[in-house]
Amino acid sequence: MPRAGDLLSDLAHAPVTDAMVETKCPVCSQSQRLNRARLSSADPMRMTYVCVRGCSPILIVGLAIDLTWPPDRGVRVGAYSLRNPEDLIVHLEGEATVVIPANRNAWTALDHGED
Repeated sequence: MPRAGDLLSDLAHAPVTDAMVETKCPVCSQSQRLNRARLSSADPMRMTYVCVRGCSPILIVGLAIDLTWPPDRGVRVGAYSLRNPEDLIVHLEGEATVVIPANRNAWTALDHGED
């Protein structure tokens, strides 16, 4: 499973690492870079970035299997999806930033076992 930075490189048309991507926890509001988050790849179909405090997922990178991907659940990048309940702020070289808007329904399908 690719890291978020790898997928965001495709969207930004520039090199991106997890250390360049900032978001916040939807539970505790702690601002953090993805390289500081705990990674869980217990499910081979997804990689979950978990808040540095351990309280909640902050981003899920998964296979975008469903061809009718709902636009309010995440961002599709090729064969993968980024599910982010809070904005992802990509700090590029220099002072440029790219914002991937939050997807308020990012976790909705998790309750139903869908990806």
